[in-house]
Amino acid sequence: MILLDSNIVIGYLNGDVSIIEKLDAFVRERRALFISLVSYSEALCLPEAGDNLATVEQFLDGFIIIEPDKEIAKAAAALRRRYKLDIPDAYIVATAMVRKIPLATRDKKMRSVPNIVLADI
Repeated sequence: MILLDSNIVIGYLNGDVSIIEKLDAFVRERRALFISLVSYSEALCLPEAGDNLATVEQFLDGFIIIEPDKEIAKAAAALRRRYKLDIPDAYIVATAMVRKIPLATRDKKMRSVPNIVLADI
């Protein structure tokens, strides 16, 4: 199980070869791939998504989507207060922590949060 940060999803959509190879390897290993509803929204905001919205939605629907709940919201607020994360990043980190799923991210600030389990990407 791995929770993908928005920068991983967007990197894939933008053709980042190293991300594509790693996600393809995760799929071959039959690892469950999750995204936060926040990442779903962020990917749909890409300017490039406008012309290919149906294709981007189809890609995103291939992941298990975790919707925020009150427990995630409280954890996100605590992360925001303590580590000054942006709200979207705080929600993604909180999702990984609350659901106990390793997080795949290239964001240095998110990676520096103590007690977060990271997936190699």
